[in-house]
Amino acid sequence: MANPEAHAHRSGPVRSDDARRAILEAVAGEFLAKGYEGLTIQGVAAAAHVGKQTIYRWWGGKAELVADCLVEGLLWDTELAVVDTGDVVHDVTTWIAHMLDLDRPGGRDVLRSLLGAAASDEPLAQHLDELLRGAHEGGVTHRLTVACERGELDEGVDTVLATDVLLGLVVVRTIVRRPTTHDELDSLVRQLLTAR
Repeated sequence: MANPEAHAHRSGPVRSDDARRAILEAVAGEFLAKGYEGLTIQGVAAAAHVGKQTIYRWWGGKAELVADCLVEGLLWDTELAVVDTGDVVHDVTTWIAHMLDLDRPGGRDVLRSLLGAAASDEPLAQHLDELLRGAHEGGVTHRLTVACERGELDEGVDTVLATDVLLGLVVVRTIVRRPTTHDELDSLVRQLLTAR
């Protein structure tokens, strides 16, 4: 039976929340199983039991689909917020350790695939940068800013530059698969944030 939504015009009815969720869940499943390169609209449509036209009516392509999955937390661990315990070095070290999956496997592979996809898609790269940088509450930039306001960090710490360096560490260690320990991370973060 044909999907009645397949004939709706872009300016027509608002998309079904159930169909939208099914599509995004299918994108996440396909992405996790096949990576960004193996992700196809046809595969997503089949997994979500919708027509490809439905997907193209609501999204411009797979980069937009992946970006929405990131927003919905389907490809991104919601535990990746920087927890505020009052000890910024501990908080940032724990956040990086979580990003690098020191305590559990799997997430680093997702990040590696996202970085590969972002390398060839500027809007997705910008979205991933915003997500990683996190100027909002729970993000690393926000946590560093709060730490400066509280006096946890020296006044001279450049929170934007510190964020760039921390993200550089995460990206490089993710791509090159370099082993990392909690002690090493603690030392690196301490040097970066507390060095005078």
